[in-house]
Amino acid sequence: MTAGCRSIAPARPDAAIESLVLPEPGEPVADCRGCDQPVAAEHALLGGREAEVLRSPADPHERARYRWTVGHQAMFCVWRHLRDSLEALAAASPQEDIDWAATGYEVGAVLFLYSGGCTREEYEATVRRDMAGHHPAFSGEWARDHIGLPRLLRSILDCQPEQRTERLARAARANRDAHMAVASRLVPGGGSLLQKAGRRPGTAASAAELDLHDEFFTVRRAAVCDGALNAQLTRRLAQIAADLSAHGMPEPPPDRSDDLAPLLERVPDLFNDYLRPLRPTT
Repeated sequence: MTAGCRSIAPARPDAAIESLVLPEPGEPVADCRGCDQPVAAEHALLGGREAEVLRSPADPHERARYRWTVGHQAMFCVWRHLRDSLEALAAASPQEDIDWAATGYEVGAVLFLYSGGCTREEYEATVRRDMAGHHPAFSGEWARDHIGLPRLLRSILDCQPEQRTERLARAARANRDAHMAVASRLVPGGGSLLQKAGRRPGTAASAAELDLHDEFFTVRRAAVCDGALNAQLTRRLAQIAADLSAHGMPEPPPDRSDDLAPLLERVPDLFNDYLRPLRPTT
């Protein structure tokens, strides 16, 4: 075991939302892929077998909160990997690494759709009300794990031949389209909490606002090894796969379905493709 190793407890059988432990962006994780983390049930589910312990809430309102939180927690883990992989691609760009980054953006598109997988009425009564209660200007722009990612992506797309990055560019567009689709469906008139509070989008968040965002999504910042980081991601992707199998989710809007519907049809295979390089080999 190395510094930062954390034991991930077995999943609880009560549709619980667990805390997510992540390092600060830019802080490295310890390399200990041999950690024996208890994710056998999660891997079994992602292999197509049932895992009742990972069930989601039966009540639609509580399921809306669950999807918003679990989906975002998984997204933060993916963003962590994307930051590391895009920074590495700036120095060397093997095609398999470019393709894995593309898979990360495809997974992210599914996570956006999943997080917003409730009705507009359910969203207004639960998630939006909760966020406004946490802070009147609460914003996704306060997600510290995403800061700088668009710039990193642009630098890769600009310096690599288009034929090498075609899939990455397409996956990034699908990711953006999924985000826009959720926003337009849940807040059709526009007007984020940030804007309604009189704040201009694109303004840098304060340290306190970054902390408020972590707090809302039950994220703690501490040293973590890659075994624990990847076990946490595996659990959340398995939770999402179980929830989608049991309850489904809204279809993407028709004007974006050509790119997004195929990604939804590939769950959980898409999740497995993304996790495969992260699984322990010892």
